[in-house]
Amino acid sequence: MSIWVKTKLSGEQVRTMSLEVLKALAPVKEKLAESKTKLEDYRNTLQSIRISDSTVFC
Repeated sequence: MSIWVKTKLSGEQVRTMSLEVLKALAPVKEKLAESKTKLEDYRNTLQSIRISDSTVFC
């Protein structure tokens, strides 16, 4: 289900809202938190690959 369907807002309503207001909506907060977690996991994966690669080439 689309995040905007969850907010029950039309595209026009969303376009008129500020970024701060949009970020305060519960479904948006949930998606932002989920995205942050995924980003941290990906960052950790990349760092572990970089660390293991650098130990091979040292």
